[in-house]
Amino acid sequence: MDNDRGSPNARAAGRVRYSSVVAVIAAIALLVLLLAARGAWLEPRVWLRTYAVTALVTLVAAAVSFWQVSHATGGGTAASAAWRVLFAGMAIFLLGHAHLTYQRFVSPTADTAFPSLADVFFVVGQTLLIAGLVIHLIAYLRTGLPVGHRLSYVLMYVIVAVVVAYLTAKLNLPMWDDVTRTFGWKMVNTVYHVIDMLTLCVALALLRMALLFRGGALAQGWAAIAVGFVFMMVADLTFGIGVPAEYSALGYFASYASITYGVVRHREVILSVR
Repeated sequence: MDNDRGSPNARAAGRVRYSSVVAVIAAIALLVLLLAARGAWLEPRVWLRTYAVTALVTLVAAAVSFWQVSHATGGGTAASAAWRVLFAGMAIFLLGHAHLTYQRFVSPTADTAFPSLADVFFVVGQTLLIAGLVIHLIAYLRTGLPVGHRLSYVLMYVIVAVVVAYLTAKLNLPMWDDVTRTFGWKMVNTVYHVIDMLTLCVALALLRMALLFRGGALAQGWAAIAVGFVFMMVADLTFGIGVPAEYSALGYFASYASITYGVVRHREVILSVR
């Protein structure tokens, strides 16, 4: 009996899964923020500051998790390089949110200041995140492992093309005719539009490949990361069309929490095979 309790399988079974802890805490935080927004428990500016701090903590957890995974994978492979690029992207993205959080506490106009220095960090960070995911996809394709039927990708990206065309016609092009907006405001919104669509394309490819693992730990990690980037795109879109800031913020928080869960799950998988 003592030998059974000391076996690797028994220890793994009794070990706390940190990804589950992340999921529970994030779900509780999201529910509390949602109820506070719906019930108007807090004055809007106080709510946004509360969200900003909560999201900042989540992004710190995401950045630390990316660093842990990049450290655990060592070096010399495409996968390890991809995790390092992802860590760099998340670290820069974190700096953007840290700046935004700081501004929300010191500036009365921080909620309406757009574009700002934070947007530079967000754009550079998200671009690096996309690059890291693309490196992962290329590395996976080179392994020769199954990626799914080509027709599924054709259908998926035809739908994406239709969505992109619709959003461009309804949101992006009319924006450039708005004389009340500055050139910088229009340009930054357009850049967000482009990187959001690229994010969607990469995230969907990741999600499609994750489905091939049929619920395994790797599938959970990649699916969560992919869903996180989809949430990020949706949050950017809702922010750009004038949806109340609280609901766009909830989309961002769901994005950060999902990405954090996915990376922590990856770390657990890597450590489990050591």
